[in-house]
Amino acid sequence: MLAKESSNKWWIQLLLAIISLVVIVAVTRYFVFQAKRIGDRQIAQDISQLSDIFNQINQTCKILEFKNKKESINFLTVKEFSGSLLGSMLLREPNNWQGPYLDENLTIEGREYQIIRAKDGYYILPGDGVSLSNEQIINKTLNINKYTDIENLMKDPKYLLSEGKPLAAYVNMSQNPELIKNDELIAQHIQTLKDIFYTINKECKIIAFRYKKNIIDFLNVKSFMSNIVGPMSIKYRDKWQGPYLDNNLSIRNIFYQIIKTKKGYYILPGDGVQLSNGKIIGKTLVINKCTDIDLLLSDSNDLNINKKPMAAKLDF
Repeated sequence: MLAKESSNKWWIQLLLAIISLVVIVAVTRYFVFQAKRIGDRQIAQDISQLSDIFNQINQTCKILEFKNKKESINFLTVKEFSGSLLGSMLLREPNNWQGPYLDENLTIEGREYQIIRAKDGYYILPGDGVSLSNEQIINKTLNINKYTDIENLMKDPKYLLSEGKPLAAYVNMSQNPELIKNDELIAQHIQTLKDIFYTINKECKIIAFRYKKNIIDFLNVKSFMSNIVGPMSIKYRDKWQGPYLDNNLSIRNIFYQIIKTKKGYYILPGDGVQLSNGKIIGKTLVINKCTDIDLLLSDSNDLNINKKPMAAKLDF
């Protein structure tokens, strides 16, 4: 009887120990999570402050570009400097610098914030190795590179959104030389594509395009069966004179597209292409069947840059 009672006590003690351990682990995890959540709030606050500072710098000094794909933000305490470069930041009007913008450079977990080049431009982010409350670690479990769509990550609590606040921010910049060159190339490409489709329609008679958005990746086709090439239907296949291009045209490895609207079909850069006026096709400049592209082509804030059209109507 005594042995049985002793055995029962042992099991009870073991069970209590297990329960205590579970409670300790749960409480520890809770406080760790809360600490990281507080860290997230600090990050959101710092990111907002840094975004305001860079907006101010861009307004007065005109940020042209960052020479490096990744740059630590450790230069906002600088009062004066010579030349147009500060760190890897190139300024058009460096004489308007009003630093220092901070008494001490902002950090989180002992790491400086950084500016990283991503898919749609440059973004302010916590430094590499910083842990977020969702258990993501910057550039470890959450890798950021020039192909990363940070805008989408900033909308997702699994990545760069905490309590409704983004943990990253876009850096607004003045027209940058690289994007200006892209604009010139886009204008040339648009005209080339317009001329090609004019020829195709004249010889083959374009009937229709299959989708609302049609990627132009088929102009290097030499021959094909049926009357469909890519998403395009034509009446006279035997009059096809392809290939019309050795390589399909693209900008930043993104093919051009033909979009259907109420006014007809238009040739545009592909979704994700950024123009020098800051507009990003398919994101900050959304095109759909109701869009008045002719109106956008008359506006320098949209698809008319330096009197060069960034789109063209396709008549057939």
